[in-house]
Amino acid sequence: MLDDLVYAQVNRQHGVTLETNPIASASLDTDGNSYNPEDSVIELSAHNMYAHEMQLICLSGLIAIARS
Repeated sequence: MLDDLVYAQVNRQHGVTLETNPIASASLDTDGNSYNPEDSVIELSAHNMYAHEMQLICLSGLIAIARS
């Protein structure tokens, strides 16, 4: 059931998106206005992360990306 709701995108030119519910736009992602692909650190913003399960899914994805 959750497999259909999990989405991750990493693009050096456009940023990072970790989404756990596409219908509700629940995500952890970079802001397109402030993202700079040349920076070594990126800032992520949470959107509609109202459940602990959603937060855990996105943070797990973020850890997987950071470790790769």
